[in-house]
Amino acid sequence: GYYTYTAEEVQRAVTNVGIVHLEEFNIREHLQDIFIDPPEIDGVMRRIGPIADVVGTRWKDLARHIGIDEAAITAAEERNPDPVSCCTEILTNWRRDKGRDATERALDEALMATGLKTVAKNVK
Repeated sequence: GYYTYTAEEVQRAVTNVGIVHLEEFNIREHLQDIFIDPPEIDGVMRRIGPIADVVGTRWKDLARHIGIDEAAITAAEERNPDPVSCCTEILTNWRRDKGRDATERALDEALMATGLKTVAKNVK
């Protein structure tokens, strides 16, 4: 069946893909980014902060394992004062850019490949 989204859920999803004003929103371009099952979008977004808090200096390794290129890693490092902010930016952009492919499973696999199995298991 179909899931009916409330206005608040649509606004939250629109905000998560980086659109501040709904009138600037082109729905055809962002359908796959917005209409993801609510538990999945909430799961990834909910975990970004806690993961960033514990990844520390390993954020670059994690970024590489989720497919972030070196230029984006360098840019995040130049814009942010500390590893937590860098990791938060990288994960948030990954979630926005990958849409449906930015799943909790993909995030857990990247954490494990980075050697952060404990983080993958404990930060839910």
